[in-house]
Amino acid sequence: MKSTTWPSANVLNVNDSQLIALKKALSQRLVLIQGPPGTGKTYLGCKVAKALLENRPVWNRLGNQPMLLMCQTNHALDQFMELLLPVSKKVIRIGNQSKSDLLAPFNIREWVRKSRSRSSRHTDALKQEMELKRLALDIQKCQLEMMKVSSHGVLDLETLVNMEVIDQKSSVCFVNSENFLLWLEDARKCQVSCSLHSK
Repeated sequence: MKSTTWPSANVLNVNDSQLIALKKALSQRLVLIQGPPGTGKTYLGCKVAKALLENRPVWNRLGNQPMLLMCQTNHALDQFMELLLPVSKKVIRIGNQSKSDLLAPFNIREWVRKSRSRSSRHTDALKQEMELKRLALDIQKCQLEMMKVSSHGVLDLETLVNMEVIDQKSSVCFVNSENFLLWLEDARKCQVSCSLHSK
């Protein structure tokens, strides 16, 4: 979508910096949105998730691709999911730490209990439970990667290759992660220099 065809920040009910982040989140493969408490990260995340859910046929043609939501705290996850319930009731909350009555029917244990009571769907429930366990492992891996970002400020080359953000062929251009970080720093300096010259 061209930048000129996006609705304004007022129409989307976001501020200018949130609009920039929203555009990037909906038009790029990987985006990291950071900010201090109270800057609207959860709100913006919900806007992104709602846009994806409302446009599911565009990215989920077969209808079998789940959306994984991760939050640093249980409270943030509860808030996030409560905001998404009007858009979709096809949600499952993994973990027992929810304090939200609204989300109780969507807890994984409740979901499994209901599924088991329907004998014809018991096998599907077991498959889903295995899939959810696999997703839980993926969540743990993602949390480790998030910790790397928190401590280093950027993901290392190996992680980006494993996440298929950078393909194997491109990764051989860098001897190691240190060369990759130097390349990123040079690219950042070039962007700053170019933006200064354009003013």
